[in-house]
Amino acid sequence: MDESQSLGICRDVKCKLNFVNEAQFLLVSEDSVSELNNRLISNIQKGNYEQPVNVDPMRFRPNLVISGAEPFAEDNWRSLIIGKAYFTSLGGCNRCQMINLDPVTGHVKRSKEPLATLASFRRSKGKIFFGILLRYENGEAVVGLKDNEDATPQIQVGQRVYPESRVE
Repeated sequence: MDESQSLGICRDVKCKLNFVNEAQFLLVSEDSVSELNNRLISNIQKGNYEQPVNVDPMRFRPNLVISGAEPFAEDNWRSLIIGKAYFTSLGGCNRCQMINLDPVTGHVKRSKEPLATLASFRRSKGKIFFGILLRYENGEAVVGLKDNEDATPQIQVGQRVYPESRVE
């Protein structure tokens, strides 16, 4: 296989990727997952579903899990900085039945949830979105990063996230 066949192209950008579907990183917010779980509980209380479903952030296979923002605030982020790492948002991640595969056991959960509930409030143009796709930018994009500093910064658990919202 030649190089052009082994590389993917990011949606709406011309960056090369290896071993990913649409972007380098997937970010999911614990606050958005909590809101989804509240809606799942509400559906059960209304008698719409028989078995309780509780969703963990890992169900969505994210690279980055954040907390401390309003639910779905990430949908409106144009970019973000974590430590000295700068990321550009490529938009929402289109979800499919893959979220019914348990990441720990590898077993498929035969349920319409959580996809059905997500579809009830996260559908846009026929697609169901949850989480955002990110592209890592080189160190030059970060304001204040000096030439002699590491251009490939590391991110760590507990670092603050500084989002820049889209201008509407």
